[in-house]
Amino acid sequence: MDIAASIQKVIEEIMLRAARHVHAQTGLKNLCLAGRCAQLRRQRAHPTRGTFENVWVQPAAGDAGGALGVAQFIWHQLLDQPRRPRPTDSEQGALLGPSYDERRVCAALEQTGAVFDRFDSDQSLCDHVAGLVADGRVVGWFQGRMEFGPRALGSRSILADARRTDMQNVIIQLSREGSRPRDS
Repeated sequence: MDIAASIQKVIEEIMLRAARHVHAQTGLKNLCLAGRCAQLRRQRAHPTRGTFENVWVQPAAGDAGGALGVAQFIWHQLLDQPRRPRPTDSEQGALLGPSYDERRVCAALEQTGAVFDRFDSDQSLCDHVAGLVADGRVVGWFQGRMEFGPRALGSRSILADARRTDMQNVIIQLSREGSRPRDS
C-alpha cells in the first residue's frame, strides 16, 4: 500500500507540473484530460484544479476514449462538421446509455422467472437493500440511464459490505457464476 500511495503521489506531482507547463505555454483556462491516470482522479478534486478554471475528464478516459477521439476527429476535421459547444453538460453526466422503465424491467424479470419484490417508496427500497448488504448479500443496483465508460458511477453498481474480509472473493465468485439471480 505504501508503494502504491507513493506512486500515486508522484503521478499527481507529474500531472500538476505538466498542467502548469501547459497553462504557462498557452494561457488557456480550460483543460481536458484522458487516460488511465486522469480517470483515477474523477472521484476527488483533480490536482490541476487551481491551475485551470475548468478541468474536464472524459468519462471513457481509458481505452474506449481512443475510439471516442477518433470519432470526434473524423466528424469534425475530416467531415468538416461544425463544433457546437453548449454551456451545459451535453453528456448528461456521462449517462449516455439506455434506461428501462419499471414496466419493462418487471416484464423481463417475469419472463426469466426471477424472484423479485416491488417497493412503494425509495425509503423502503433502500432500507431493504441496506438490510441485504448488512446480512452479507451482494446487490446489483441499476437506475436511470447507463453510464458511458469503464467505471460505474452510481447508475450501475455492485453493493456489498466492504467490512467483510472475504467480500472481494464472494463478488469474484458471483461474477464467475454469471451472477445468477437468487431468492431475496
